[in-house]
Order: sequence, then C-alpha cells, then structure tokens
Amino acid sequence: MLKKGMGLALAAALAAGALAGCGESEPPVPKPTAAKSTSRPATSVENFMKVSKRVLEAVNATDKDQSTDKLGATTTGPMTVIRQAQYNTKRLLGDSYKFPELATEVTKNRVAISSSKGYPRLAMTVMDPLKGNNLPTMDVFAQGKARENWKLWGSLRLFPGAEFPSVEGGKTGAETVAAESDKGLAASPKKTIEAYVNLNKTGSDAQGLTFSQDALRQELKKTADKNAAAVNGAGKSTMTFAVGNEGPVAMRTSDGGAVVVAQLNYFTTISSDSQHTVTVGDKAGSIASGKAEGKVTLDGKTLTTSNTRLVAFRVPAAKSKDKTISVIGSSDDVMLGAQVQ
Repeated sequence: MLKKGMGLALAAALAAGALAGCGESEPPVPKPTAAKSTSRPATSVENFMKVSKRVLEAVNATDKDQSTDKLGATTTGPMTVIRQAQYNTKRLLGDSYKFPELATEVTKNRVAISSSKGYPRLAMTVMDPLKGNNLPTMDVFAQGKARENWKLWGSLRLFPGAEFPSVEGGKTGAETVAAESDKGLAASPKKTIEAYVNLNKTGSDAQGLTFSQDALRQELKKTADKNAAAVNGAGKSTMTFAVGNEGPVAMRTSDGGAVVVAQLNYFTTISSDSQHTVTVGDKAGSIASGKAEGKVTLDGKTLTTSNTRLVAFRVPAAKSKDKTISVIGSSDDVMLGAQVQ
C-alpha cells in the first residue's frame, strides 16, 4: 500500500548567552538549513480510490446521454477522442452499436500512483471484470497540472493470460518514464510504439526490437486480409499504420522494466478498379453515408476509414537476458471517421 511520505521540518538554530570574557571572539551563529526535497506519491491510495470512482461513475453517467460537452470534465487525451467517436457512432447506429461500460471499483492493491514531483501525474489501476465480461481492465488516469482534477486518460482490456507487472510505489510514488527515455530499458516508450507500428506495416521489421506474438496484431492482419479478399478481382484494399497523437505514457516496474501505454492509429483504404464497382456497408458504410445501415458505392472513388486503439506493452529492463516486448492489452477498435473521395 502506498502511503504519503513525511516532509522534513525546517530547523532554525538560535544563538543564546552573553558575550564571553573581554578579548574573546563572538561564537559563530549557526545558519538555518533548508529542508530537503522529499518525494511522495501524488495522492494517497485511499484518496485516489475515492477520486477514481467518482471519475468513472461520472463517465458512465455521461455515456447514457452521450453528451460530448461533459466529457472534458472527466476525460483527457485519447479517452476524450475515443468516447466522442463512440458517442457519434451510437447516435448514428442506435441500439445496434455498444461500447464498454467502465468498472468503478478500484482495489487497493491494484493501484500505482506516480510521484508528486512534476506534471502530468499518472495513476494506473487494474479493475475486476464487470458482470458478463471475463477480462480485467486497465485504466490510466492523469492530472495535468496543479489544482486540476484527475481525469481518465484511457481504458484497456488485459489479454487472456496477461499479467499487469508489479509497479514499485512505496513512500516515494511510482517512477514515470519519459517518452524518449531508454534509461534502464530495452527500448524507450517512443521507440516501442514506433517499432510496433512498423512491425504491423511490414509484418516482419520491428526496427531491431523483438515482440512476442499478440492477439491484437493477429486481429489486425486478419481484418486486413478479409477486406482484401472481399474486393479481390474488383478493386483493392490496404491497411496502413501510424503512431497516435497521444502519449506514450509509462511507469517503471519493480523489475526495472516499464509498462507503456500508447495510441495506435490505422487506416483502411478501399477502391474499385476501372471495370467494377464496390459497395461497402456495415459500420464504415453507415459512417461514410451518415445513415444507419447506409452503404457507399465506389465507382472510381476511394473509401478511407480511420481507426484507433490504445495498446499496453510490457518492456523488459535493459539488464534482462530476454528483451522480448509483450503486448498485454488493448482498447476496443474505434472508428474515428470514414469518407469517400
């Protein structure tokens, strides 16, 4: 359990007594010593459990009326972008589209809170599955600056068999890792997501890093192959990848590695050849046409969809014999937009 560290008191020494006998010099007056700066968690676990529950309950309440105007009070970064897109899709598709409800109960021994030094401050939690789900979720919270409320930065599902590594907090708070810092790590958070993007692009090139097989990469490849097969002989479908605008954020783990959460964007383009037309329905057709159950017909034009996910990585310490990076979870696929040009 993380506890607040005790601050050091400033001690001031006072000179006392009269001057000594004639001819003796005055004894030196001790100078006050400034208090040493101490690191402590950004907040106590007990307080964070209350704060995070209020935030998560507020997001769930906003989900009921899909009010994008209220999101800024409780979400930040990629979570705001993701929920806005989900609300837009929900309003378009109605009951046929569902997005995940957030678990609200935080368990004391599943909370990691960063140090009080500097901003943004971070916290990561692992939540028990909601009824009807069998996968625990991982939530990331951020406090952007002093006197700003904690907000939900992202929410992901942990993959089957994946374990959230231990994060050392103690009296000082968990150590955050800057995006470009590879100090003590097999790779920096920034390098990790860049290499994963390139691995998805090429299928084999991880820019010198090693990644274990993971469910997300397999799912994305399966989707790309399915789209290509659907238009084979009549057109073309490709999927490209890019690093998202938000993050990455990271915390040092007890073994010297890091938990990294980053945003992965991917884009699908579908076009017809000069001899055929291609009709696209489902979610992409609805969003592109602006109509529920809508479809778009491609006759010399191209449909482009943009999607995003948050991805959680476990990055080993530089001293580890096995420097394989593993993907331990991701958020659900969210389509940010679709248009025909």
